[in-house]
Amino acid sequence: MNSAELTPDQNRNLLELAEEANHELEAAGEAGAGRAFNLGCSLTLLPALAVILIVAVFSRLNWVAIFITTVLALVATLIVANLVAYTARTNTMQRTYQVIVQPEIERRLNGLDLDRSVFDHFASQRLPEAAVLQRYLPPIAEDTFSTDKSE
Repeated sequence: MNSAELTPDQNRNLLELAEEANHELEAAGEAGAGRAFNLGCSLTLLPALAVILIVAVFSRLNWVAIFITTVLALVATLIVANLVAYTARTNTMQRTYQVIVQPEIERRLNGLDLDRSVFDHFASQRLPEAAVLQRYLPPIAEDTFSTDKSE
């Protein structure tokens, strides 16, 4: 069955399901990234302050050394926090897809009496290329649904 063979009601339901699943993944990823960024900043700030204090003591309060160390410590803090946030965002989205989104897609497709491959093809065509859900859809050959009219 291709998307041309779907009823308007099925088209609307599949589009709604795809958009809701994508929104769920985006929201979970952003929430996880925000918490992880804050945690990364908090955890790296104390060691950064300790390094600045050590430099201040050993440089005999040389303001240039303290300033350069402070800038480098802040840059390092931001790099670590962003790395932690990126990792948390990726892991949170993966876990959300496996635990929440994928079972919900399967449940709703069973209610619509549609196959998962129909949803995958529909969502890959209708969602923007940059949509988060696109990462979890299997690659589908272009002619898979257009030439198969036997169903």
